[in-house]
Amino acid sequence: MNVIRKTYKALFAFILVFLIFCPFAYTQSDSLRTVWESDTKEDAVRLEALYNLIWTDFLFSNKDSTLQYTSEMQSFAEQKGLKKYQALSYKLRGICYTINAENDLAIESYQKGLLIFQEIKDSKGVANTYNNIGMLYKNISEYYLALDNYNLSLAIEKKEGNKAGIADVLGNIGSIYHLQGIYPLALECHQKSLQLRIDIDDKTGMAKSTNNIGNISFESGDFDKAIENYLESLKIFEVLEDVQSISTCYNNIGNVYYIQKKFELALEYYQKCLNINSETSNKNGEAAAFLNIALVHKEQGKFEMAIEEVKKSMEIRLAIDDKKGVAMTQYNLAQLYFNLNQYGKAFENAKSALTIAEKVGSLSDIKESAALLYRLNRQQKNYQSALEMYELFVQTRDSMFNEANTKKIIQQQYQFEYDKKAAADSVILKEKMKVKNAEITASNAEAAKQRLASESQKKQNAYLFGVLALVGLFGVFIFNRYKVTKRQKNVIDQQKFAVESQKIKIEKQHQILEETHKEITDSIKYAKRIQAAILPPEKLVKEYLKESFILYKPKDIVAGDFYWMERQGDTTFFAAADCTGHGVPGAMVSVVCNNGLNRSVREFGLSDPGEILDKTRELVIQEFEKSEEEVKDGMDISLCSLTGNVLNWAGANNPLWIVRDNELIEYKADKQPIGKYTSPKPFTSHKIALNKDDVVYLFSDGFSDQFGGPKGKKYMAAKFKKLLISIHKKPMNQQKDLLETAFENWKNKEEQLDDVCIIGVRI
Repeated sequence: MNVIRKTYKALFAFILVFLIFCPFAYTQSDSLRTVWESDTKEDAVRLEALYNLIWTDFLFSNKDSTLQYTSEMQSFAEQKGLKKYQALSYKLRGICYTINAENDLAIESYQKGLLIFQEIKDSKGVANTYNNIGMLYKNISEYYLALDNYNLSLAIEKKEGNKAGIADVLGNIGSIYHLQGIYPLALECHQKSLQLRIDIDDKTGMAKSTNNIGNISFESGDFDKAIENYLESLKIFEVLEDVQSISTCYNNIGNVYYIQKKFELALEYYQKCLNINSETSNKNGEAAAFLNIALVHKEQGKFEMAIEEVKKSMEIRLAIDDKKGVAMTQYNLAQLYFNLNQYGKAFENAKSALTIAEKVGSLSDIKESAALLYRLNRQQKNYQSALEMYELFVQTRDSMFNEANTKKIIQQQYQFEYDKKAAADSVILKEKMKVKNAEITASNAEAAKQRLASESQKKQNAYLFGVLALVGLFGVFIFNRYKVTKRQKNVIDQQKFAVESQKIKIEKQHQILEETHKEITDSIKYAKRIQAAILPPEKLVKEYLKESFILYKPKDIVAGDFYWMERQGDTTFFAAADCTGHGVPGAMVSVVCNNGLNRSVREFGLSDPGEILDKTRELVIQEFEKSEEEVKDGMDISLCSLTGNVLNWAGANNPLWIVRDNELIEYKADKQPIGKYTSPKPFTSHKIALNKDDVVYLFSDGFSDQFGGPKGKKYMAAKFKKLLISIHKKPMNQQKDLLETAFENWKNKEEQLDDVCIIGVRI
């Protein structure tokens, strides 16, 4: 059971982060309205006032007013050519739609704002928008899409050196890993976020990170450490009078009491949490509190009362489209029906919970649902199904908390605590040493003074005549040493001047090299952005190929491999291509080849894969023939067109694999590239009738050609086939993760030799 999952207040976290990024400071609604309605104020000032008026008065309470005023803001900004405020108006609409669970409209608004922020090169706006989109996907349990957008935001915040932004996004990424049950990565993100927040003295952020670290301690079974973190976090939130965060801490403390079977105390804290969430209309918080109260009733044997509370939670989860929350709630409902011996209802809810958990990739919910389905199937004597569920339970459990993960979490916790203590101790030690050294210095000085006074009195008479006698000799010696020292100093000064001159020359050359390297790297990174722009966005891929994945791992910053997609009517075209070379040369070729594919379909209206490859080859050769030098570059490709369950395919050197019921069917490609070739022939099209649950795989040769393993050999196509057969029944996102893991494990410490591109599509 993962009670701590229910503590996440996704909507509140969403609102909190926006408040942190709010760039204006107006607080008086009347003043803001007066500024907006004034014709004498500057346009930007008026729009700024309107932005804050929407933010403070309508955004979180009045949808109609928000949409009305954002429309006015957008129209006025467009009329005056102030694109920043156009983008901000789309951002406000996106937040409004998110709060009201109108997710498609929210995404549309964010995307429009994002395009404008990118156009005006407002990096803060771009990063913030990616973060907003990530939060939306988190709220609806689309964790992979959430991570994609968070990582885009994080890259920009790091480039800008914005510690506050980096800390916020790291916290968001950590929460996704936590929800997925990947605790070591979650802990690492939250600890990094906490350190950044300590650096910038962000009290609210420090409390949030401390609370998140407490959650990881709870999941790891270290309840003393968890309660310590929760209380530390609660103390800060009480000073800040942040009632919603206080409710989160109440909930977390309740979880600790629950797991320790102190049910009355747990119920007391859960009720406090529910009261705050009801008063603030935090739907996620209400749903979590109802479920927690239900679990206490369940432990007390009050099953009917528990079912009523669970149904309240389920009603909210469905209303806000929280898929993970629905899975978790259905699992708990199944548990209650199981306890009441209502096995039919228990099985129905457990099966539904497992299906949703697999879809959103929540390992903890998969584990729990599989365990319950094992018991139900065994109780009904469905032994084959029981065995399958038990194997799924063990596999998921082991992947979540193997010995290595547990050790890693413990090591990270102790290392983090040690680093904090060491930093504090070093400051204290320095201060103590300063005081001690000062005391020692003063004591030594006084002792030396007394000793000298005493000795000088005793020896004064004895030394007097000796000194007078030696003065003359010493004067001669000093004069001679002066002449020698002067000559030596001249030599040293000359050598020092030569060394300094050489050092300056070296430093200057080093600076030139660094600047040159930075310019080249920046150019390549910009080229990556250009290349990324020709790749179809994941949202478009998922729209037309709902059950699919794309594993794309360039060897360098830019790649020769690329994937391509086009939609014409009810036909979807998609391809995996491998251009000559990799890195910058390969990327340049990929742009030419991608353009050839686009023109073949869009300009020449071709739909047959063989004809598309023929025309693409013709266009690519035409482009390269413009050069005064002979260019023999081109690409290998596997190209599909899918209409319903009918697949048309053609390949240039790259085959097509279809896995059906644990059997791999291979369609061989024409042995010729897209490019100049000695004996070119028309490409062959294959028409293939597919069955339901067939999985189609397109790929470049980067995966099978990778060297690695215990003997440093190639992975090879035969091993690659066996791997695809072994995983083809798993969810597509899980297949992608398994392929990436297999590749990294095989490669180990070897260098990646080539770009990797694999496309999988389930029918």
